[in-house]
Amino acid sequence: MGRPRASADPPKPPKNIFTAARDFLSGIRRATGLTPDSSEELFDLDRTQLFEDSDQPPEVLVVGATGETGRIIVRKLVLRGYNVRVLVRNLYSSTLDLLGTGVSFVKGSLDDYDSLLEATGDVDKVICAVGARNLEDAELVEYEGVSNLIRAFHDSRVQYYGRSEATKRTLFNFGNEEHLAKWKRVVPSEGFDGARPPRVNFQMTGPSRVAFMGHVYSTYSGQAEIRTVPARVNLRGFSGFVLRCIGDGKNFFLVLRTSESVKNGVEYVAELKSHMNKWESVRIALSSFKPFDMKDGTKRRDAPQLDRGDIRQIAIQYRKPVVLPEKDDGRFYLGVDYLKVYRTQEQPDFVLVSCASVTARDFSELDEGGLRMAAKDDVTAWKYLAENRLRNSGLTYCIVRPGSFTDQPGGNKAIMLEQDGDVSGAISRADVAEICVKSLLDPRACNVTFDAFESMYAPSAMLPREDVSSMLGRLRPNT
Repeated sequence: MGRPRASADPPKPPKNIFTAARDFLSGIRRATGLTPDSSEELFDLDRTQLFEDSDQPPEVLVVGATGETGRIIVRKLVLRGYNVRVLVRNLYSSTLDLLGTGVSFVKGSLDDYDSLLEATGDVDKVICAVGARNLEDAELVEYEGVSNLIRAFHDSRVQYYGRSEATKRTLFNFGNEEHLAKWKRVVPSEGFDGARPPRVNFQMTGPSRVAFMGHVYSTYSGQAEIRTVPARVNLRGFSGFVLRCIGDGKNFFLVLRTSESVKNGVEYVAELKSHMNKWESVRIALSSFKPFDMKDGTKRRDAPQLDRGDIRQIAIQYRKPVVLPEKDDGRFYLGVDYLKVYRTQEQPDFVLVSCASVTARDFSELDEGGLRMAAKDDVTAWKYLAENRLRNSGLTYCIVRPGSFTDQPGGNKAIMLEQDGDVSGAISRADVAEICVKSLLDPRACNVTFDAFESMYAPSAMLPREDVSSMLGRLRPNT
């Protein structure tokens, strides 16, 4: 399948004979492979080839390739045998000289969706290491630009390979009457603890959303439920659900039942946390569903593993909390826009270089309006929004949040990958590039977000430099 070809505007005419001579010599250097690359001299790059001659190496698009970190990422990929494509704003010799030989160039811009669709055509993976030059450009680059790139990469897969390669599939779009008709509310004939039966409503509240709301009157227990009519859903090849919803801040539950549920009384349950008056796309991994008894709600340790190819019913539940149930008034509300599933991938599709300041700021309690207010003075709010866009895209992601950058050679100090946000520090650009490249083929890098920084100590016999892959294996997924 052909690769996208960039059509460039003709270069600007030289101002004088000296600039003409310089451009001529630059062209000769590129043609002969003699283009100097300062990053290769400065950093100790691993030249280990990862692919045999008979293999077809993955094609990786690097966005932000002309930046200081991006250039090192490009050289590491080339030296390890990847096919590398870079997105550049122009094809002038000054731009091409930054990246040297061994890469293919495609002209485009983060604010031009069509050029991004061309740039991502037939690529296997994306590394995004963009950064806004100033606060005024932060929204266009850090958020809207990255969002355009994510959408283009997803759409190009569908365009090239069809729906079988789409990263997400829609199960239920609640603006569709046929989809809505497949759900019904459960109305118990009696309540718990002698209380009156719960009130359960399930109705349209907008052009594309429904509301699951009502009142559980029991003081200490009780639940309300909406569920699909029985029908087989095969989720083999998928890793989880993406649910766009808005709630009242209470906890709900997504429930799966198989054809064996009627016989063995087992259902599989995952928690769905809502935030007060905040629309969000919640990602729920299939691995997070645990077996519970359908009658008494106790955990069933003897239950078989969930059969992803034999889902017969999907339900959404509200339950009175286990802790201090008498403090809960029993009222509940959950608005739902859609329910989608995302595919299983063995390696990350998209590696995003963010920053450790996102961890330090902790924007998780702000809605989008609050985030946009915060972004007026803080670029990291746009980075946080871009991270969420990637998490909810259905692409398998790896989000790297490096500490403050240094230009020291890589490998001088031990590296630490953390998710608790208790420690931060500096890290060399070369080490960040190494983490990005190592993540591309590592299953343990799937759907993880982590901070990356240097230890205070250099590697030694007592504290050797740990391999990136082993550190990735200790990270919590779906973060």
